[in-house]
Amino acid sequence: IDVENTCAGQNDGSIVIDIEGDEDNYRWTWSPNVSDNESAYNLEAGIYRVTISAKSDDNCEIIEVIEVEEIEATPLEVTKTKDATREGYDGIVYLMPEDGLSYTWSDGQNTNTSFRNNLNEGSYSVTVTYESGCVSETSFTIGLDNTLELSLEHLEDAGCEEGGSIEISISIGSGSYTYEWSDAGSQNSAVRTDLVPGIYGVTVTDLRTDVCQVSEYFEILDDCQCEGERIDTMIQV
Repeated sequence: IDVENTCAGQNDGSIVIDIEGDEDNYRWTWSPNVSDNESAYNLEAGIYRVTISAKSDDNCEIIEVIEVEEIEATPLEVTKTKDATREGYDGIVYLMPEDGLSYTWSDGQNTNTSFRNNLNEGSYSVTVTYESGCVSETSFTIGLDNTLELSLEHLEDAGCEEGGSIEISISIGSGSYTYEWSDAGSQNSAVRTDLVPGIYGVTVTDLRTDVCQVSEYFEILDDCQCEGERIDTMIQV
């Protein structure tokens, strides 16, 4: 007798009985009535009674009582996620347990590992199949990391003959941005030149999403004052 236990909630148990001789020479009476032959499939957990009797002799029979047990699949859990950036398809998820036979993802991917590092922003579900044949499912969401990284590439203070300058760069974004500077008449650019001394604020917005922004302030000093003092000193001498 070969018994396959059922996974919780799946009703996929089975009983297969191997008997000597021609199986057509026997009658199979199951209780509950789940089959009329030597095999019973799609069984829920429970006790099954089967009476095997010879068609040629009603007094020749065998009674078997068989139990199909229920197997509880280990729950599939999300242990960690990391949001995708504007570059796309770099979100990360870690699942437990890690010993699943296969993992089927809602984006069409099938893997034998519980780790993904190529996810875009969105909602996902994943089903793990264990060696027992049981399955477990969970879902999760990969968000969008709205953080842009702003770096100051160059800052030069204002001199006596030339204005100051600011050059910034942006990373982890889409590559297309707008630059809004705090001073009147400013340009939509990452590079500013001919600046008078003062405080300059800038807000950079990723064109792919208005919520992806970063702001920073920079100060341009007046370098001409020190040079003027040195000239005055030389004249006095």
